[in-house]
Amino acid sequence: MEDSGSQHDCISGGGTVHTVARSQTKVGDVDKMDCAFSESDMTALVHLKQENRGLKERLKKSEGETRGDCMNGSQCEKCTSLEIQLQEAQQKLEELNKEQESLIDIFSEERIRRDQEEENLRKKLKDASNTIQELLDKVRLLEKMKSPHLKGR
Repeated sequence: MEDSGSQHDCISGGGTVHTVARSQTKVGDVDKMDCAFSESDMTALVHLKQENRGLKERLKKSEGETRGDCMNGSQCEKCTSLEIQLQEAQQKLEELNKEQESLIDIFSEERIRRDQEEENLRKKLKDASNTIQELLDKVRLLEKMKSPHLKGR
């Protein structure tokens, strides 16, 4: 199943990211949510998907070959060998899906952490700006209060 991706500029960083809307696969629930990935993340994701497709093709090919009749010992050995390869490919696919799920979780957690930190910094900046403005207003008020007294002396 293909992912649909679009590029846009991030407001905070200005870097290009891909927003990926994933559909649910037969293998698991890994691909349920939307995430923003960097170019390197997208490259890794594309590589994993290509490897996944290759493994699926190998599985189909193995299934087709094992359906033949086992007339002699060598065919049965080949069938057994292909079944082992199939199991290895399925295990590799499961590992890749778990790794993909783990990466998605890590990226999501990091994005949430960055968003929280950005919001915290914005609040601190606003508070500091307000404090500066209040102090400037007090200085101006004090200068106005001193000015008439200085002229009278």
